[in-house]
Amino acid sequence: MSFQVTGIHHTTLVVSDLEDARAFYGDILGLPTIDRPDYDFDACLTQLGQNGVRLVGGPGKRPNSGRSFAFCKDPAGNLVEITGPPT
Repeated sequence: MSFQVTGIHHTTLVVSDLEDARAFYGDILGLPTIDRPDYDFDACLTQLGQNGVRLVGGPGKRPNSGRSFAFCKDPAGNLVEITGPPT
C-alpha cells in the first residue's frame, strides 16, 4: 500500500488550556475543529523510509491513548510527528 501527500489536512497544537485554545482558534480565528482521520500508520512509515526519510524518534505507542507515533524532520529541520489512529 502506498500513498501520496497532496496537502496538509490539519495541524495539531499542544496547549496548556484546551478550552482557551478552542475559543481563540475556533471562535476568534474561525478555524474548524475536525476529528482525527484514520489511515494505515505502518504503510505511512514504510513510505517514509522508501522516500529516504529517517525517523528521529519512535516508532512507539502512547501509553494513555494507545496511538502509534514516530518523529521525523522536514527539509527545514522542523520536527514532524506522525500519529496513528487509536488502537
